[in-house]
Amino acid sequence: MWNRKSLAAPPVCELKVTLTQRNRDALNKALRNFNTAKDVLFEHEGFLASEQYIMRKTVYKLANQFRSEKSLRGVRQVLSCLRRMQDMQPGVLLETIKEYVNINSSHEEEQYLVSLQTVQYHLVRLQGLAALLQQTVNYCVYTFFHIRQHMEAGKMAPQNIVMLSGIARIWYVCSSLCDYVCNWYRALHLCLDVFQSTQVVWLEKSLPSDLKQWLGELFPEEKSEEFSPRIMTEHLRGTDKKHVTVPEYGPQSIVSSNSLGEDIGEPIRRQKDVTAVETATQHAKTKKKGQKKILKIEQKKDIKMQDNDKSAAILADVSVQTLKLAIKQYMRTKEDLSRFKAQVKKRYIELNGSVLRISKLGKKKILKKIALLTEKVHKEFDVCSEKVVIKKIRLPISKLIVKYLENSVTDKKLAVASTLAVKKDIPVDCNSEVLNNNVEERNKVSNAKKNKLGKISKTKQTKVGKLKSDKVMNIRSKKKSKKNKNKVKRLK
Repeated sequence: MWNRKSLAAPPVCELKVTLTQRNRDALNKALRNFNTAKDVLFEHEGFLASEQYIMRKTVYKLANQFRSEKSLRGVRQVLSCLRRMQDMQPGVLLETIKEYVNINSSHEEEQYLVSLQTVQYHLVRLQGLAALLQQTVNYCVYTFFHIRQHMEAGKMAPQNIVMLSGIARIWYVCSSLCDYVCNWYRALHLCLDVFQSTQVVWLEKSLPSDLKQWLGELFPEEKSEEFSPRIMTEHLRGTDKKHVTVPEYGPQSIVSSNSLGEDIGEPIRRQKDVTAVETATQHAKTKKKGQKKILKIEQKKDIKMQDNDKSAAILADVSVQTLKLAIKQYMRTKEDLSRFKAQVKKRYIELNGSVLRISKLGKKKILKKIALLTEKVHKEFDVCSEKVVIKKIRLPISKLIVKYLENSVTDKKLAVASTLAVKKDIPVDCNSEVLNNNVEERNKVSNAKKNKLGKISKTKQTKVGKLKSDKVMNIRSKKKSKKNKNKVKRLK
């Protein structure tokens, strides 16, 4: 009966009782205990309320980091026990018991007191309160062992210290309050002989005389030496090693493979064998008929090495210095710079008879760099000359071209043309065979487009002309018909 959440109370009635001196002493002793009970309960509840608030906040913040850790689970169980204790309303319970025990100061032998069944009901409620407090203490001990295990392993020391301090304070307050409840129960149990019972049988089993002994039988204590290895084996069930035997508790017994470091709070899926499990990353190059292949770690490394080799080969073909010399001879005026920008926008840079193809990212980077450098030169110099701007642009642009170059161009083509231009002091002309071919192709495409547009416009004009002529003919025919009608009328 003590474990029921909603326990139906027996009917309350007062019966006439003849009091002896022994009965009066028992009732007065119980009254002295219950006079101070409310103050004691209020003090303990104040401590528990503050600790409960702090632990709720810590559980909310550490819920993602600790996830399904047994230490956090134990803290949640402790908080649920404290909530149930508040639902029991122990303050109201103590006040009603105090009223039942309080007798008049007069020395009359006959007094009207409550029935035995109502006193038994309140004793059962005190029994349930003591059991709930003892269960809270046991949960605190259970979580303490798990937190100590994490602290000895060196995992999340600040978070575990906060949890350990809160659990220790709750353990102390609950154990102290449990002792007080046992004393109140004993004082009221000694007064059972004073009250008279009714004909309604309410209690199923007899009540224990000593509540501490009953709690010891209900919650048998486990030794720390036997309790801690069991926790260790339960904790290490989810590790890499399947069969874990821990002979003693301590830092030596902790498996070294379980050193995972601190967690940042993101939900991580941990797998048993990290080396054997295929990575979930999917490579974009391995698409076949809409399906992505899952690559192993070794295959992924090979692909990265191949990409690095390709980029290194491209960088070896064209050097920064040769590009710098070519750009030096190519760009001398603002018109050359604007022409260079136009080529960059098309992603094809033509230098000394060779065409350099740049990636889309390189196009954005180069144009941005040119804009930034020109602004910088404008800020530094009042009168910005063309030579200063071009000098500032050469080296960074050549580096970016080398970095974002897509096609492989030999260094000899650029070097020969640039050296000849330097000897003769002639600006490098970009009208090479490749340029001419490109221009011819572009002209052909533009002419074809113009012809198509011309044909479309002619067809549209013919259609519009036909429509207009049809409308004019209709209007003329209508006018003629009106004239004929008027003539007929006149003749009539």
